[in-house]
Amino acid sequence: MPLRRVLIALGAGLALADASVVTLALPPMLVDLDTTVEGVAAVIGVYTLVLAAALPLAARLRRRVSARALGAAGFATFALAGALCALPQELAAMLAFRALQAAGAAVGLVAGFALPRGRRLWTTAPPPARRSAAC
Repeated sequence: MPLRRVLIALGAGLALADASVVTLALPPMLVDLDTTVEGVAAVIGVYTLVLAAALPLAARLRRRVSARALGAAGFATFALAGALCALPQELAAMLAFRALQAAGAAVGLVAGFALPRGRRLWTTAPPPARRSAAC
C-alpha cells in the first residue's frame, strides 16, 4: 500500500476519532476554562456540527481543487487547530479552534475519500428490464 494511502487513512481515523477522544479531556477543561458542563459539552457539539456542515461544502470544493492539495491543506489545518486547542484560557477561543479543526477534518476527509477525476462509480446503467430488480 502506498505511503500516501496510509497517511490518508491515519488522518481520516484521527479526524473521526477526535470527536470522541476529546471527552477524556472534559473534566480538566471544566476547571481550566472555568466553565459549566454545558460549556464543555459545546466543545464536542461544535466539532460535530461544523464537521457535518462542512462536508458538503468540502465535497463541492473537491470538484475544483486536486485531492492532494486539498488533503494536505485539510489535514494541516486539522493539526494546527489541534495544537491551538491547547492554548485557550476561555471557552470562546476553544470553541473557535475546535470549529477550525472540524473544518480542516472535513476538507481532509473529502479529499481522502474522493474518487480520482474522470472515474465514476457506475460506468453503465443496467438494461431497462433489470433496473427495478432488487439484486
